[in-house]
Amino acid sequence: MDPRRALVVTDIDLAGWALRQALTSAGFVVLTAADGDAARAVVATSDPFDVLVVSQSLHPESVARLLEDAARLWPGVPAIILAVDAEPHPIDTRADHVMLEKPFSVGDVVALARGSTVLRAKGESYSQLLDRCDGVVNGSVSPAPRRVAP
Repeated sequence: MDPRRALVVTDIDLAGWALRQALTSAGFVVLTAADGDAARAVVATSDPFDVLVVSQSLHPESVARLLEDAARLWPGVPAIILAVDAEPHPIDTRADHVMLEKPFSVGDVVALARGSTVLRAKGESYSQLLDRCDGVVNGSVSPAPRRVAP
């Protein structure tokens, strides 16, 4: 089985490093990008990713274009959107995307990333998972990921 692939997109260097380390330890091959344009270039020239991890600290239009590009190239690719602001701005997403609101840990992101590969293999989405587990991640109710309504 090929290693799972993740694209981490954040303009926060320490967060990008921590996510890369944790996902690599969990068996993912991780590519990173510091902004939406760099991420779109990676998406346009790369093999498919199993999951995208995208910081909401990036410009909303940049995030939206990245998610659109990825969905067009790889339908159903899940994205974990990391809300870094107290009031996350809305992003038009699909059932394959989940927003992880503060407070969350790197371990929570890894758990969702691992879960995304299982869900795709079963033909399910984050929406279906969240409906079943009522937002429970990694055995706890905090943080509670939620679907982002279009």
